[in-house]
Amino acid sequence: MELTSFSKGEADNYSIELRLDSETGAILGQTNIANNAVLNQQNNNVLSLKPVTDKALHNLYILIIADKKNIRQRPLLKPVKFNPI
Repeated sequence: MELTSFSKGEADNYSIELRLDSETGAILGQTNIANNAVLNQQNNNVLSLKPVTDKALHNLYILIIADKKNIRQRPLLKPVKFNPI
């Protein structure tokens, strides 16, 4: 999975988690981004995902978690692209 973020949030380090079926579901993949709060600065991250093999339909949750607490503006995340393996 490829993630593109555009900086609009407060400067901080963020972890991004992709979870299965809920905010507390199994972690399928995880990566980190550093945001220096420069407007419209683009960062690309590639996230390897654990396979889900039960052939069921699932919801995916993308969580953006700041290292610092009480961050009011998080970076804008767009687009999310799934790359075939």
